[in-house]
Amino acid sequence: MKALLNKWFGCTAGGLASALIFCTFPLPAQEDSQRLAVSPEDIVQLVQEVEKSHADRPAVLGGVDPRSASPEVRKIAAVLRSTKVDLTLEGQKVEDALELLRQISGLNFVISAKARQAMAEEPPKVQLTVRDLPLENALNLIALNLEDYRFTIGYGAILFVHKEEHRPRKVLRIYPISDLVRPLPDFPAPPLALTSPDEKR
Repeated sequence: MKALLNKWFGCTAGGLASALIFCTFPLPAQEDSQRLAVSPEDIVQLVQEVEKSHADRPAVLGGVDPRSASPEVRKIAAVLRSTKVDLTLEGQKVEDALELLRQISGLNFVISAKARQAMAEEPPKVQLTVRDLPLENALNLIALNLEDYRFTIGYGAILFVHKEEHRPRKVLRIYPISDLVRPLPDFPAPPLALTSPDEKR
């Protein structure tokens, strides 16, 4: 069950989309509840555990819902997922690394004011070597290595922000799970058998 919820939280190898799963289901009858392998309370607890485990993980596309996103955001997401990169970054400045990524992808990369202030006080260095990896995953790995910084989409660009100002939007998704909390009815079938003419008499 927990593995299934992890899959629902959506996910690429480099990062997992942040989402809020809202479960709706009819409460089982009292005589059925004793036969359930998973109770509603167990499901709520599992959802909370999975959401908490993914809360701090870098995800440049976290909070991007393809069904409601603008065409501009969907275009950026398509580039991030389709562009494969080979990178060898050995202690490079963030500005230099972002300029390289801009040249590779054609996307705009912008550093927020708060991130610039933090970088001025303690300049981070980018250390990453990858081969044939989607750009989305490469950005998530860079943020994971830097720890205090995140990538997100905003204003038609990829924003490089400090972790404190990173507020990924929650995506509401509703999954029917009545089959998990309520046993399926077993209707007895009528007897089916071939009968001879003599038996019919």
